[in-house]
Amino acid sequence: MKIIFLLLLLEIAAVSGFKCGISPLATKKYAPIIGNDRYFLDENVPRVLGGEESLEHRWPWIVSFGFNEKYILERELDKKLNLSSKHFIHDCTATIIHEKWILLAEHCVMYAKKKIPYLTVGVGSIEFGKQIFHKIKDIYEFPHFNFHDLSFDIALIELEKPLVFDENVSPICLAKNDGIKFGEFVVTVGWGLVFNYVKAEFTYTRWVQPNHFLLENSDSEILKENILMISKYSECFHILKSQGTMNPSDYLLCHHGINNGVSNGDSGGPMMAFRNGKWIQVGVASNAIMKIRLNNRLDVGTTAVYSRVNYFCDWIANTTENEVFCH
Repeated sequence: MKIIFLLLLLEIAAVSGFKCGISPLATKKYAPIIGNDRYFLDENVPRVLGGEESLEHRWPWIVSFGFNEKYILERELDKKLNLSSKHFIHDCTATIIHEKWILLAEHCVMYAKKKIPYLTVGVGSIEFGKQIFHKIKDIYEFPHFNFHDLSFDIALIELEKPLVFDENVSPICLAKNDGIKFGEFVVTVGWGLVFNYVKAEFTYTRWVQPNHFLLENSDSEILKENILMISKYSECFHILKSQGTMNPSDYLLCHHGINNGVSNGDSGGPMMAFRNGKWIQVGVASNAIMKIRLNNRLDVGTTAVYSRVNYFCDWIANTTENEVFCH
């Protein structure tokens, strides 16, 4: 009996102590790039807004959050909508930070407590059809979240049962000192919309709102990944502030880029940096503004805001009763 109990303790310790932020596939691809000061993002290089398709198990901490089969069938959405799957509707991207804790943006889970039986988290694959879905026990919202400007946009999901960690499912690290610098390259991933084509009656040499165009886009069934550069507040917030979106603050990170950024469905996903051989989550995708320029070619400009994770370390530790903490 003592031997069985000891083995059980060892098994629990091994799971609880599973190393965070470890992905040889991600490190091999991105460590030489994001650590290279001479690397640059060329806006002339053709790319899909939202990035390139990922590889299976490159990001073992990435999960999808959305509505389950019960929600779809009760509302007969499988008959009303052209769904690729009758089992799941993706809403937001999220990350594993513990066996039973998921990190994402709060605007993804607003008013969701009453809908918990209809919500689920998909784990273990970059494709929706291959994921294993897990029930949600509870949702915890940051108390100072502001819906109008999406400030303090961060939340936690507690799973009904703990995940089983292996090389394909594991947590990302959180850090009190993220060491982020303006101009640093980071990686972001998500199941955001893919833009297929744009139609317009006129050319626009200046940046204009997307409503001047007919946009054709589609849901992404495969996880996408992208390299972004951390922008100075002055590059982002004069745009956001002019639209009444958000004011500069130390609890935010931002990115402003051309033909390189995030889109709907990427919300809640991570901004990731590479530190001392491990991947840490420095931001949670919150809000983005898109503008388009169409002259001799199509350019899409995005200004995206991320909730800076290290600002919320104390709240995360308190909410999870110290099951999750920033190192």
